Amino acid sequence: MRNVLAIIIAPLMPAILMIGLPVLFSLSWPFNETDYIYVIVVSIVFGYLGFAIFGLPLMLWLKRANKLNLVYLSLGGALTGAIVSTLFFILLGLLLNSNASLKPGGFIWGAALGFSVAITYGAISGITIRSKATPQSGAL
Repeated sequence: MRNVLAIIIAPLMPAILMIGLPVLFSLSWPFNETDYIYVIVVSIVFGYLGFAIFGLPLMLWLKRANKLNLVYLSLGGALTGAIVSTLFFILLGLLLNSNASLKPGGFIWGAALGFSVAITYGAISGITIRSKATPQSGAL
């Protein structure tokens, strides 16, 4: 049950952070009536796709290598988050016919979002810093 809950909640972290951090730092609602909907939909789609395409295989690989712990999981989450954000910015540039270059801030932001997904998944599913294999609670 914890595993299912972790799979549902963890990929929502980008959407929560993309809406929550601007609200927290500005202490107001910085979005107009439609922008936040786009932010939520895009971040949820990319959160779940990134988790399914990169995150789950990463966890299975760490489990097979007997290295599944919160440290490796969060570092892998940061790396995969940076990859997903890079792919997102490339796709966005193609869709908008833009030749804007990729900036380091995009990599850092993507790494932070991937890290947040990995930490959330690990915390909910019971993966700890000392874990070497999957917890008995049913995590991947």
